[in-house]
Amino acid sequence: MVRMNRNRIFRYVPIGICMVLVARKLVMTMPQQQAPSVRFLYPTAKTSSSTVDLGAIIEATENSAHPSKIKEVSFFVDGRLVKSYSNCPASDSLACTSQPNGMQVRFGSCEATDVKQGYESQPYEALGTLGPGKHVLKAVAIDELGRKGTQNLRVQVHQPPILQTGHSLTDEMHELALAEIGRNVLCDHFVAGHGWGQVWTRDTSYALEQGAAFLHSQISQVSLQKCTEEDPGGAGTVWLQDECGHFGGWPVLSDAIVGARGAWALYKAEGNQTFLQWAYNVTKNSLIRAERDVLDKKSGLFKGCSSFMESNSGYPFEYATNGKMVGKTKALSTNLLYHSGYEIAAEMGSELGIDEKDVKVLQEKASKLREVIRERFWLPYEGFYSYFEDEEGNPIKTMEGLGESIALLDNGFETDPDRVAKIFENTHTTEYGLPSLWPQFDHSANPHNDIAHYYHNGRIWPFVQGYWAMAAARRGNITAFTSALISLEELAEKGRTFAEFYELNSTFPSERRRQLWSDTGYLGMIYQGLFGMIFETGGIRFSPVKPEQQFSSSIALSNFRYREMVLTINIEGSGSKVSKFIVDGIESDKMNTLVPCHLTGNIDVYIEMH
Repeated sequence: MVRMNRNRIFRYVPIGICMVLVARKLVMTMPQQQAPSVRFLYPTAKTSSSTVDLGAIIEATENSAHPSKIKEVSFFVDGRLVKSYSNCPASDSLACTSQPNGMQVRFGSCEATDVKQGYESQPYEALGTLGPGKHVLKAVAIDELGRKGTQNLRVQVHQPPILQTGHSLTDEMHELALAEIGRNVLCDHFVAGHGWGQVWTRDTSYALEQGAAFLHSQISQVSLQKCTEEDPGGAGTVWLQDECGHFGGWPVLSDAIVGARGAWALYKAEGNQTFLQWAYNVTKNSLIRAERDVLDKKSGLFKGCSSFMESNSGYPFEYATNGKMVGKTKALSTNLLYHSGYEIAAEMGSELGIDEKDVKVLQEKASKLREVIRERFWLPYEGFYSYFEDEEGNPIKTMEGLGESIALLDNGFETDPDRVAKIFENTHTTEYGLPSLWPQFDHSANPHNDIAHYYHNGRIWPFVQGYWAMAAARRGNITAFTSALISLEELAEKGRTFAEFYELNSTFPSERRRQLWSDTGYLGMIYQGLFGMIFETGGIRFSPVKPEQQFSSSIALSNFRYREMVLTINIEGSGSKVSKFIVDGIESDKMNTLVPCHLTGNIDVYIEMH
């Protein structure tokens, strides 16, 4: 037997072990280095404030060093295969498109068409929703050599706000509105609702202001960024002007400045200075475009169609399909939007530290426009503001629900107590709430009977009713607030949806169910009306309005997320006056009802009313 020196054996053993380990490492790492790359394009946010339809965009790319065609892309949620695609079709579909050296695949709600104009949603395969909690999303790409690339993405879905009022219908409608808003998210942005497959500037902006900004902040930001366009006249990036079939677009329709309201609401919700700088630039550019194209130098008012009532049904019959004629009119709501546009631009500038001279110019323009609106639109004998000035500069004796609401709601616009009282007294309301305009126009000679030829003519629009209720609460008018709230709850309960509009008999076309701004109109009533949240740059100021008979003596809103806080708000008593205000056990002066934005964690707010 040949015996080897033990020292020599032990001297070579470490070398052998090292060689084995190196070989194993090479075997393990080579397939990974040669695997295709795969990544989520959406979602990118690590958290979501509420439940939305499941969707994802996955991009897979061949390994550049050792290319092999992508064979399959799969989407997993919490270890469960949701769906996979094997090879893109010869003619690319929306769901699966070929790309240089790879493919991009859209799943679930991300299959829906992403367009700014159009009239129908692209159908998509519903893949369910993610419930509250922590989840792991996984993207897998396999090439024709069987090599696998993966990416894991951890997301957290928060519990939505919980309302407890002692009135079951109110609590149920709150849950319904939250659920429907989630259904109106396509991939990474909002759409107007069922039957609409595109982003609308006014729908998005009004919805954000009424409550969506606090539920889906990232989706809100993406939505607003889609609501822009480049001005061909050189003003730069401006808010996108929505268009309509009857009158066209800019400059006949001129309410695009509404984007400023949505952007300001989102900034107050998040405090994102980078976003604010972007929004300030877009708003300032939009004001420049408007001053160039639609400002009537003689009257000092902005010309163009009223905000949202951009159809033949929203105007007297002689204006039918005559955009040129409508473009010479001046609408209350649109001019109020420009007034708030100047005000908001000035506030944005102050937050950003813009030169005080530039801020002052914006404030002066807002003040001047306010005086012109109050002088030219007020109808002293009717006791409300006129819907619009006709092409000759004469105010018509018709009221506009949205315009009256904004005039009452916007801080500092209507300071005359007598006018405030007259607007509440003389603005027409129906059994089921505030109509979009009144009296209705005579369209009996109109041969058409499709929706666009009647839906703006004195119908009930929930988002308008939401603004009316918010204004009533801000003014301490419990009667008007309660009436608006009850009416909208009754309408939504009948069809188990918040429809785009309702007939005066409470019916609605089924194709206009589940509308984003209708859902947020109701949430505005709850959050900014009943619980009296007034969102400011420095926090939330509370000024609740609680009817005596409608709810239990104690009501609560919990899981309400605001910046780095999770608020639980309890209100005792009824009325519109705060008698006690306590934050985390510390009582404040009842005149100082602010919860500062710098607080963090779970915050308890207790309010007593009388």
